[in-house]
Amino acid sequence: MWASLGASNGPGILGALLGEVGRSDDVVKLLSGIGDVDSADIGRELWQLSRMIRSSDLIQSEFDEGVSEDLLDRCPQEFREAFQTFLYNHGARGPNEWDIGAHTYETNPGLALSMLNAMRQQDDSADPALAIERNSRIREDLSAEFTAMFSENEEASGMFAAGMQAGEVWLAARERQKSTIVKPIQEIRLCFRQIGSRLALDGHIDDSELIFMLLESELDDFLANPSAFNDRLIERERDYKELFDLIPPFIVNTTCAPLSDWPRKSGQEITLVSLGEELEGVACSPGIIQGTARVILDPNDSMSLEPGDILVTQNTDPAWTPLFLVAGAVVVNVGAIASHASIVSRELGIPCVASVADASLRIPDGSIITVDGSAGTVVIDQLP
Repeated sequence: MWASLGASNGPGILGALLGEVGRSDDVVKLLSGIGDVDSADIGRELWQLSRMIRSSDLIQSEFDEGVSEDLLDRCPQEFREAFQTFLYNHGARGPNEWDIGAHTYETNPGLALSMLNAMRQQDDSADPALAIERNSRIREDLSAEFTAMFSENEEASGMFAAGMQAGEVWLAARERQKSTIVKPIQEIRLCFRQIGSRLALDGHIDDSELIFMLLESELDDFLANPSAFNDRLIERERDYKELFDLIPPFIVNTTCAPLSDWPRKSGQEITLVSLGEELEGVACSPGIIQGTARVILDPNDSMSLEPGDILVTQNTDPAWTPLFLVAGAVVVNVGAIASHASIVSRELGIPCVASVADASLRIPDGSIITVDGSAGTVVIDQLP
């Protein structure tokens, strides 16, 4: 929590200060190319693996056959060892990594292999190291310019220095805190997956995934007599899955409406965008690019994303990072200048606009759109 609060200081201070001199568009540039961002490191390591694939006709041909369970076995030992090193470093990461019931790169390597399958299509010009170097140079030049501009105003000069330091330290710290926390969560995840697999194999429960429907207070009784819980866990899993069709309140105060009053996603009426419409969001990573919108709601369903396409989704976490190396820009429904999509986009050098309300619902897949990451706008140029 402290890291998240600290991460908001840099953007807040710089936004207010540069707004006073009419240079608000430069805020995201001053927060780019910081380096040492853990989420971006995932992408950089996968990038190196994608270059191994791209430079080998043998590995390319194996990936052309599809991402199957035996894909790694069919690849050369050098690639398998490099991939295992990646799993050692980042195996705890994955979609919804806070949830011990969700798969990670270690429990389901196919998640990372699917990312690599998309990344191998990208040419070497998308090397994240080049983007970091370029953005770092821009940040340093702008920092020198504003330092000189504010040099005769002690208050402005001090605030600018504080904003820069907060941006450099806390944005990286925010990602470091999460990567630290998910490692012990992974140990818990591996333990329960092993227990679930053994009990399912012995016929005590119908499916190993049912173990994640247990309450903490039930663990001791479950381990003593797991078969007695099977029907209860099946019913609980059915209820759990039904929750995904509900739209929770945006803000919950002291009371909350009963679930029966919550609207359902399946019953939503969404107005699609119109040609020429400009959607407004939060400017999070600089740059302007036009490309094909690819609406992707699961990072594992990324086969439609081609180099230069614009990734449009609800929100992202570190599991999405490799797709940023394929995409030409990122548009997300929710987020801010210090959220994951924004930080990683800046580190990898692609435009990003966050908080574009219902973007993944309103923008049809295949639309041609222009993303301005400095102004925080998305313009609909062509509909499919």
